[in-house]
Amino acid sequence: MYKNAAVRHNKFGKGTVIKIVEGSNCRFIIVKFKSKEVQFMFPDAFEKHLCFEDEKLQSAVMRELRGEAEPQMPARQIVSTGSGRTSARTSARSSKKSAASRIGVYILNFQGPSTYDDLVWVYNECDKKTNLEELFEDVETGTTCWSVPTYAEIGDTILFMLASSSIDTYHMNGAVNAAAELSDWKIYEFGKAEREKYRKYAGKILCIGSITGFSEEDDPDEEFNQRLIYADIGNLQMLDNPISIKDFRDYININRFWSVTSLKQEQWDKLKALLMSQNPDIKIREKGRQSQ
Repeated sequence: MYKNAAVRHNKFGKGTVIKIVEGSNCRFIIVKFKSKEVQFMFPDAFEKHLCFEDEKLQSAVMRELRGEAEPQMPARQIVSTGSGRTSARTSARSSKKSAASRIGVYILNFQGPSTYDDLVWVYNECDKKTNLEELFEDVETGTTCWSVPTYAEIGDTILFMLASSSIDTYHMNGAVNAAAELSDWKIYEFGKAEREKYRKYAGKILCIGSITGFSEEDDPDEEFNQRLIYADIGNLQMLDNPISIKDFRDYININRFWSVTSLKQEQWDKLKALLMSQNPDIKIREKGRQSQ
């Protein structure tokens, strides 16, 4: 569907989609620009960095980002009125039910550098600090600022998880190998050291916190970032024993197409019990109450 489609990037300009690759825990889109080929998380990159030239393709990828199914013709709609049109009242009930099912607990599945350019940027512009190191540093002060869903509220619980795909061929390994191919030994050595940290923590929940407010820096109307806003997250606690995805994947499916996984009550009950059994000193704050 997307192969050979024209796209625009806010830095690299116009490009063409070569292919979409299935990673171990997520997908990537490879785009050929005038001077080079670049891979991006798919469809995540279309929240902010990429845009299809074709309006229909752009609408399709935005629906995928929102987790929506492709629209069907009225005659094929399961819920319909006698005229063949979906009932607005039924749609409203469905929307309310979806909102009511949210309990305000989210796993934020963050990545590390995914390309050589990312490594160079972190090295030169971020004082050699990746997202992982920034999180470790922020825990020392007990607060951070992170992207959360637009429907999140103050008091919601946030679980920080380093994506298991962070060290696969299309992420840290690929970035380090690219530095070697370019004989950029400074970036290569930096990338190798970072890769060891990512190998240690990839696929694990590392930290827990709760939303304490919303940053003045957030801009929910930004063209490709309509679903995320910046939140101030406080009460940060690093887990002495991070929780591996293999210990909860049988009852929680981490969202492969977006960085946020919203938990249901039964999922959170099981995960919370696991988390506290392995980290008995942790304090979990949940909207008006605290677990210990």
